[in-house]
Amino acid sequence: MYRSAPRWFWQGLQEYDAVFGSSLFNRATVGGRLLEVVRKKPMDFTCCQAGLPSIADETNGGAAFAWFLARRFGDDVHNRILRSSAPTFAEALAAEIRPLGIPELFSEFVGWLADGKVP
Repeated sequence: MYRSAPRWFWQGLQEYDAVFGSSLFNRATVGGRLLEVVRKKPMDFTCCQAGLPSIADETNGGAAFAWFLARRFGDDVHNRILRSSAPTFAEALAAEIRPLGIPELFSEFVGWLADGKVP
């Protein structure tokens, strides 16, 4: 586990698992509501402080980012990041999203929030 992981990653991952690891109803209904909430607050997302995105709403925004990562890089991306031998969270994330850089990933995420399309 990474001590260097931001709170939005831990909080968001817990929320993501609660929504998407339970029932089809939660995935469809709660997942849809989650996107509605975060889409109304684009100012909650900025890039990049200490090499990582900044997400003000750690639970909902973090869950949306976790959802995007899973859609973009596969359902096991969170486990791959957590099990990485990289010395920091930022390096583990960067290794999983190559050839993208974290700023490019963040741009894709913001685009996904706007239009729902995963590149």
